[in-house]
Amino acid sequence: MLLIAGMVLGVLPGCHPGETGTARNEIAQAPIKAAASQAQAPGHAASPDDAPVPVPVPPRGAAATPSAQHAMPMNQAYLEGESQLLNGGELSGDQAQAVLLSSRSFKAALQQFESDASLSPDAQDLTRLYQAAATRALGEDVALASLSCGYTLCMGEVRSRSQGGFRDWVGLFGKDRGAPHYALMTAEYPLGNGQSSGRFVFSIDPTANGISQ
Repeated sequence: MLLIAGMVLGVLPGCHPGETGTARNEIAQAPIKAAASQAQAPGHAASPDDAPVPVPVPPRGAAATPSAQHAMPMNQAYLEGESQLLNGGELSGDQAQAVLLSSRSFKAALQQFESDASLSPDAQDLTRLYQAAATRALGEDVALASLSCGYTLCMGEVRSRSQGGFRDWVGLFGKDRGAPHYALMTAEYPLGNGQSSGRFVFSIDPTANGISQ
């Protein structure tokens, strides 16, 4: 993780449930220009309207578990919102970083995800699945502000009233085998009085387990 101008960025490409902290640290050592993912790569200074930290997303097409089975639409690979954060079938580090580090861009991207999901039963099912998993990982002082999914990516925000609450949530969420995720980017910024906001985007498709630049 890297702290820049009050923002903490993390990047975790190709992270799978059950991986150890060692693997994550090794990924974090490689310089990454994009926003933070589960590999915890370095991030960039936030713009004046910056917000939470990005989190990696599970690749599309991942082997389905009993609680995470979903059929991909035959006529469409990606929804509009997620397509803007993908590059060559992988999470775009540059695009995700730009969205995660700007409050205006983040809100616009999240609204697009929510609009897309409102028209897709498959995206709605995936959103409910990952919202449930995200909720299970919440600590006593942490709340899920938003989470919406497409076919390959999910994005959202977590609010914490304690120092380290968001990081703890990221760790627990990553261990939930019922809702696996892969490439992850996160961005966290302090709100004062020990509170913070953490933004994230992650892949839910094992074939999209990388982060491009």
